[in-house]
Amino acid sequence: MESFGPARKIVPDVDELLKSTPLFMNQLSDADPDNDTLTAIQSLIYDGTPEEMAGNFKDQGNEAFQSGNKKLYPSAIEHYSKGIAAKANDPLLNSILYSNRAAVNLELENYRKVLNDCKEAIKLNPQNVKAFYRSAKALLFLERIYEARDCCKLGLQLEPQNKALLDLRKKVEDKNSALEKAKLASENRARVAKEKEKRLWITIKSRGVTTVNTLIDDTTKLTHEAFLHTHKPTLNESTNELTYPVLFLYPEHTLSDIISEFNEHDSLSDHIALMFGPENRPLWDAANNAYKPENIEVYFETRPDLDAAARGLDYKEIRDGKRKLMKVDAECSLADILATEGFRLVDGVANFFLLSKASAQFAKTFRKQYR
Repeated sequence: MESFGPARKIVPDVDELLKSTPLFMNQLSDADPDNDTLTAIQSLIYDGTPEEMAGNFKDQGNEAFQSGNKKLYPSAIEHYSKGIAAKANDPLLNSILYSNRAAVNLELENYRKVLNDCKEAIKLNPQNVKAFYRSAKALLFLERIYEARDCCKLGLQLEPQNKALLDLRKKVEDKNSALEKAKLASENRARVAKEKEKRLWITIKSRGVTTVNTLIDDTTKLTHEAFLHTHKPTLNESTNELTYPVLFLYPEHTLSDIISEFNEHDSLSDHIALMFGPENRPLWDAANNAYKPENIEVYFETRPDLDAAARGLDYKEIRDGKRKLMKVDAECSLADILATEGFRLVDGVANFFLLSKASAQFAKTFRKQYR
């Protein structure tokens, strides 16, 4: 008797052989287009009635989707789409094709397509529970909670004990609770912030500070708002102290510095000494060395119509009025300067011009334009 050795593993080879056999090929594009046998076998799926073709495409789509291989999901969608295109005179079959295509798109997170297909599936078969389930799941991902809840309700009316729908309904309610809680927290934060902002401006006005809000054109609005968002007055409610953003403008060099949090009890001279002291000389003044603390004079710009904002005039009307330049005693606290007659806080920012006595000609020319 002839004996045989151990059996060899031939499954991989058989698998490859099947893939190269026309009847078992998954894709026509990989084959020889001139192979008549292949073409004839592949064309079988287009033979028969529209219902038979749609059924064949459905089965092929199911096979690709149930493989669990996401690389085959586009193929599954293509097969379901071809099944729908066959225009079978069978509403239940067409409903399944739409619902199955929705299942694939649900895995691919194409939620809008899921909703569109489920809508068609339910039109064709109002008893399609899976379509209600898949609609609800897509709506949950899109955080359209009320619609998701309705889909769960409609599906459970058809199958009250459907575990998948019952579990999904719980997830919908849990998500709804989380969103409501987040919404309430957001509204509370907004309310607290609004109340805090109101107390801030009441405190500023109680210090005798005149405030002006400008009208910003569209070309500068975004930049301006971004600046104000990061630079604005603040109130320490435990100490009742205010801090302001202070802008130092150097017209001689068309430059500026912003001090984000300038305490109202600090003097301008304190900051000037720090910014222009021997160890902090600005590079733009390195050549002339003109902006030493003892050389710096501080001014603010004002107008004769001091109560224009209070009388309802907008910033443009104030801006177009006659301007004046007022010299500041830099030894005074910021609070005292802000309360000076003629000073205005523009959009919450205190603006000051810094000139150097060492640049006497420029300072004279600059001051002259205000006379």
